[in-house]
Amino acid sequence: MKTIEERFWEKVDKKSDDECWEWTRCKVRGGYGWFNTGEKYFLAHRFAWKFTYGDIPLGMLVCHTCDNPPCCNPKHLWIGTDKDNAVDRVKKNRQSRGTTNHPKIRVSPEQVKEMRKLICWDAYQCGN
Repeated sequence: MKTIEERFWEKVDKKSDDECWEWTRCKVRGGYGWFNTGEKYFLAHRFAWKFTYGDIPLGMLVCHTCDNPPCCNPKHLWIGTDKDNAVDRVKKNRQSRGTTNHPKIRVSPEQVKEMRKLICWDAYQCGN
């Protein structure tokens, strides 16, 4: 019978040390690998970290240097906080901007300006 670690790594497409090693099985929204231990499901890149470097400190994220969600190459992973991950995202210019690429946007910038005009009596207060 195979160990959990053996079962895990056989689902990863290992390439050279510098390339992304992509998870080949089930993925969740966003493209992250989804690994079933037999008892619970876990994000695959977190298991890649755990099997290579050990436990993940409580409250910490396993982040990707490659920005490739299914990647499980331990050389592409690093430990960070939510803030570290957000700073990395901005540094790499990968954050959402504008109204065209965010599903929760309901109004345009022009509509926001019009609403401010209708609600605000002081343009300075409203940022106009």
